[in-house]
Amino acid sequence: MFKRIRAFFLTLTLNHFPMKIPSSLFFAAALTLCAFAGERPRAAFKVLFSNDTTNITTCKAPWKDDRREMTEDYIRASVDELKGSGIDVHMLQPGMGWVPWWPSKILPMEQHTAWKKSQGLNVDGWYEAQVLNGLDLVAAFVDECRKAGQHPFLSFRMNDQHHIYGKEKLPPEEFEQQAGIYQFYKENPQWRIGADGAAWGAGRLSMDFAVPEVRNYRLMQIKELIENYDIDGFELDFMRHSDFFNQNRTTLEQREDILASMVKETRDALDAKGKKVGRYLYLSTRIPGYVEDFGRVGINLKKFADANVDIINLSGYFFTDIRMDVAQVRAQLPERVALYEELHHTNAIGPQIKTNQGRSLVWSDRRATALQQATAAYLARKRGADGLSVFNLHYYRESHNPADLVCTPSEPPFTLFNSLTDMSWLEKQPQHYVVAFVWNIPHVKDRPLQKPIKKGEPTAITLDMTPPKGGWQKEGKLRIQSRESLGQSKWRARLNGQELTPAKDTTDLYPNPYDGALGQPEDYRAWTIPATLPQDGQNKVDLYLEDGATEAFIFYMDIEMP
Repeated sequence: MFKRIRAFFLTLTLNHFPMKIPSSLFFAAALTLCAFAGERPRAAFKVLFSNDTTNITTCKAPWKDDRREMTEDYIRASVDELKGSGIDVHMLQPGMGWVPWWPSKILPMEQHTAWKKSQGLNVDGWYEAQVLNGLDLVAAFVDECRKAGQHPFLSFRMNDQHHIYGKEKLPPEEFEQQAGIYQFYKENPQWRIGADGAAWGAGRLSMDFAVPEVRNYRLMQIKELIENYDIDGFELDFMRHSDFFNQNRTTLEQREDILASMVKETRDALDAKGKKVGRYLYLSTRIPGYVEDFGRVGINLKKFADANVDIINLSGYFFTDIRMDVAQVRAQLPERVALYEELHHTNAIGPQIKTNQGRSLVWSDRRATALQQATAAYLARKRGADGLSVFNLHYYRESHNPADLVCTPSEPPFTLFNSLTDMSWLEKQPQHYVVAFVWNIPHVKDRPLQKPIKKGEPTAITLDMTPPKGGWQKEGKLRIQSRESLGQSKWRARLNGQELTPAKDTTDLYPNPYDGALGQPEDYRAWTIPATLPQDGQNKVDLYLEDGATEAFIFYMDIEMP
């Protein structure tokens, strides 16, 4: 009975009185009950929406003109456009690399910009200059979230290397990108991971969290944000970027203990702040969606849970990916810890093409459709996810950077969230499963479609599927798409060991409103799928290039089931 009463107060507080009076009677009653029971409330949020902040200056939006600057009006507008969309948590990422975009005493902007000028580095006019001019974008964000009925969280990029690396010199003697450079980083090259400790350039240039001074610097910034702002939660983002240690100088246990200790210190800071403001503050961690990569990063789910993390946010880094280990992670978590799967604006990287201005070759993105997002959301929920998170959704829009968009711009599908969190709606939808070439971040050994398919060498691809309510009733379609014309080449496909019949019509069963990386008809092959053939669980697709070419780079495969 006691637990039911406590759960009633928590549900009432979160769902009906989320913003109006943070220290209300309902929150106080819930907290008193939780404290008495010695338990922490379970996160009951449906959608965690991530706002990377930089979209405000880089993307064109209906509520702004072409000025590429940060203003208080703009940060408030970026919150207001999500009103009524179905999100309940709005997470702001308040910095570039390790440079704070708030009035910090750890790294005062006056000190930082004076140092940059002394080094001949440019002061960023969009964020650094605005902080110097008195803009507190974090305070404006939190205030507007309260007005909009959204829970304000801050998402902290733990080892972000945006706008530091450029030429990948080790150590860099000159910085091609200057916005993320700061004194602590430049003057301590001995505390970087180094060429022998990470697989790629940005990782080698990252700070090494095995160094106590590095961890302490980051924790001071985290605690400053928690103490200074009226937030409802905080996220430690271990995905931007995911290199924290020199793999040759640390053991698995050391990596796990170090990150767990940082989770614990953040939890303690949130608890201390929570006692002051009279409500519970939630702790989220954004981690790789693949158990295989946990050891490299330093993720240990039990140790995170023991440190009283509230939310595990599984990320595909940049992509909506149905192959993440949702069920495996759920099985390792205690019931109290809520699990979320992340959706993105894209789910495949197509061929390189010219930018809109025709200046250079860039990789083209396939935009994730509403049905593809719904399929991913349904599968995640069926495999144990409690809710969804969203990352980079603003980048459906046109960007001022020609390398960001090589297709027709469109508005983000903000109206989807109310549907994506409704299981009674999701279970009645057609399904559109996608497996595609994406950047191999997080690092997965046998990630599919990373290399060309060669003649005479069968390629096996597995994907998890789960039937809608009532099961699959009509035949579907399996399709593959190559980076260039497949010409007269001959292909075969099997699903779960059964040979599939080729389909003459290779077009989508469900038209794609986004033209990015769709290619030409000659880039595709297709086969029909009997309704009785897919199974609930892992399904195996075997692809064979029989004749007409020595190899082909298939970057996209989908299964559409009516």
